[in-house]
Amino acid sequence: MNLPVAWQHYRRLLAALRRHHPRALAQLGMISLVVCLISSASILTPWLLKQSLDQLQDQQHWPGILTISAYALCWGASQVAFFWKNTLAASLSASFECGLGLALFEHRIRQPWRTHNPQEPAGETLAIFRRVAGSVGALTCNLSWGLLPIVIELIGAAWLLTLSQGGQIALVLLLTMAAFFGCSLLTVRVARDVTRDIHHESTRLSGHLQERLGLIPTLQLNNAQTQAMQQASQYCTRWQDAVIRGNRRLGTLYAGKILLISAGLLAGLLLSTLAIQQGHGSLGDLVMLNAYMIQFAMPMTWLAGSLFDMQRHLLALEEGVRWLSTDCQPSRPALHPALPATLQVAALQVAALQVGSGAPLSFSVPPGQWLGLTGPSGTGKSRVLDALLKLSGYQGSICLGTCCAETCSDETWHALVTGVRQQPQLLAGSLRDNLTLGLSQPVDAQLLQRACYLACLDRLIADKPEGWEHPVSPEGGNLSGGERMRLAIARALLHQPAVLILDEPTAALDSETERQLLARLRSSGLTIIVASHSAYCLQQCEQILSLGPAEGRIHDNNGLLPCDQTHEHG
Repeated sequence: MNLPVAWQHYRRLLAALRRHHPRALAQLGMISLVVCLISSASILTPWLLKQSLDQLQDQQHWPGILTISAYALCWGASQVAFFWKNTLAASLSASFECGLGLALFEHRIRQPWRTHNPQEPAGETLAIFRRVAGSVGALTCNLSWGLLPIVIELIGAAWLLTLSQGGQIALVLLLTMAAFFGCSLLTVRVARDVTRDIHHESTRLSGHLQERLGLIPTLQLNNAQTQAMQQASQYCTRWQDAVIRGNRRLGTLYAGKILLISAGLLAGLLLSTLAIQQGHGSLGDLVMLNAYMIQFAMPMTWLAGSLFDMQRHLLALEEGVRWLSTDCQPSRPALHPALPATLQVAALQVAALQVGSGAPLSFSVPPGQWLGLTGPSGTGKSRVLDALLKLSGYQGSICLGTCCAETCSDETWHALVTGVRQQPQLLAGSLRDNLTLGLSQPVDAQLLQRACYLACLDRLIADKPEGWEHPVSPEGGNLSGGERMRLAIARALLHQPAVLILDEPTAALDSETERQLLARLRSSGLTIIVASHSAYCLQQCEQILSLGPAEGRIHDNNGLLPCDQTHEHG
């Protein structure tokens, strides 16, 4: 990445940070000013040491002692300031990481789901997320509190050396450090390749481990623990090899740079010694030059070593800007149009929809009526429902009254048309937390009880000692499949939508609970679109839309699907 592009990426991420942590940049500016002042003061320590030695050599004991005391105090203050700077760097980096992390998280959850890459593992996304959030703060601290103080100290040291020993010694110092820094820049290309390899293997390792941790029951049922360990070991080995191989290449280059500092130190000391022999300098000048060389050796070594980290941070900037470059809808108020309204679908085409003739789908559902989707597995029923929910891409027109999915915001559409997918997702928390997800205002108790009644969740809550506060484990692991589905249905009902979309809502229910659930949902008066393999569920619908190689049409349910006492889930 060239510097202008990197600067543009950096500015864009700072703008995202400012929305969630507006004081972070002001804090950075104030602390950077203090750090630069301290760096300027630390330049005086070698000069004070020279002055004290010259005074003691000239038998000026008390001035020499006072100057030595000032030197000691100045050196101690610079060391305290160094540790204080590291402490502030840690706290400010945490502020940057939190602020930018929130900005990236907000952008990610507001990004339309249909634009997400379904093949991007959650573990890899999380690894990139953490890397980007931490890199901006670290890069900022490196530039503001690392590179800038070094430049200030070099200029000040060269000025003092010029005053005391002439420009020749100062030129040696500046040339040595410039050569060292120039050679460091030559490693950028190597560091970039090394960092990219390490990032790639680290991301793959993180994604693999998170995926396997979510498959522990499956691994145990198939006695695949040993196989899983072998695969994880292979990913770890590839990551470890990338780190070792890359650092070996960089270590060789860094060793050569250290030799440059040693050569510059030797040249400066030889020139200073010759000047003393010719009566143009003092022992204090020699000590001062040596002190400056040592003083700059450590930060310049740090600067060379930090180029690897800075390259890693620059790559993270690319990943962060790639995230921010995706479409993101701002928060807008969700407005309800006049209800009731008819759901009109015209010329709907969905990817992977296997309808016999391949013709687009067109249908309408009047207020309060039910539409059932049927067909063999894999014919696209869930894809049609996702299109109606604006969770996947489609072609055609979907309108509810005067509000069309193509023109209104996702938030407005989801306030009108919501649903429950085939595998409902739950949060770790309580039943109340999951029921009230997305509701900003306190929920009326009667509304909450009615939603739970309509979803046949009232008995579950009554049987729990904690009631609404009954804990729900991550992904709802302590609830049955039917309980998770009914909890998700009650959550959708609390949003009071105009249209409710359900994907296999009774697949995990017994016959009696299925009948009770469907009867209560029918009493709600909602417009419902349901995909199901249950003959009894489909028999409740006024219209049936058949998908599959033989049919692709909608028809009235005039006894075509008889009421069956058994399930035909598939």
